Amino acid sequence: MPINLRLNMFNNLIFFDDFIELWIKLKQRGLRFILSKFSFDNNSRTISSFTDHFEHANWWIIPYLKEHRNFLISGNSNMEYEQYVTENYFFESKNRNLISFGCGEGSHELTFAKLNPHLNVLGYDISQSLIDKANTKSTVENIDNVKFYNNDIYKNTP
Repeated sequence: MPINLRLNMFNNLIFFDDFIELWIKLKQRGLRFILSKFSFDNNSRTISSFTDHFEHANWWIIPYLKEHRNFLISGNSNMEYEQYVTENYFFESKNRNLISFGCGEGSHELTFAKLNPHLNVLGYDISQSLIDKANTKSTVENIDNVKFYNNDIYKNTP
């Protein structure tokens, strides 16, 4: 293999933008978060991403993109996908289950449960702290057709 090809392969592994992203995550989440990524255990890396509270930095919460996504899904930029799915697919949802793996704090699951009182919603996540938040929300909002469980679906079948 020519030396130029080997150098190009290495150059494509790490980009300048990777250092910018590292700096942002360091400022946003701290050194402990960065160090938690140097583990060979997939579960501990995943759990470390969702253990501490932090402000969102994800593209899907940007208002314009949410409106665009809503329009692509429902044809209406003001209709969230949960409402669209409820009106078009869950209109006869008695005695049905909705199971969500990787539910996090359960915001979508809680919305489905509110929109569909006869639907039994089950949420599973590997992070106990997020499951605790989801259960607290369901209790505070008095939603009794949703349950959240801490479970690693790769090790245990719910």
